[in-house]
Amino acid sequence: MTKFKNFLNKLKKPSVAFSIVFSSIALAVIAFTIVWVCLGNINSVLSYVFYILSAVALTYLVYIIVYYVPQISL
Repeated sequence: MTKFKNFLNKLKKPSVAFSIVFSSIALAVIAFTIVWVCLGNINSVLSYVFYILSAVALTYLVYIIVYYVPQISL
């Protein structure tokens, strides 16, 4: 149980390095999903898997942005 709580705490307060790596991977997954659907593979099972992955990635990407914007001093 403590490993799960540690994992959730790391997701709640991501480090800068993790945020950069995750953002790169998330943008790649989202771009691949758009390309996959544009190629006409809209009814395959793989397109649904990529859609779910990109939705989760986009959700956490928005969380990372909301987490770091108040910390940026202009």
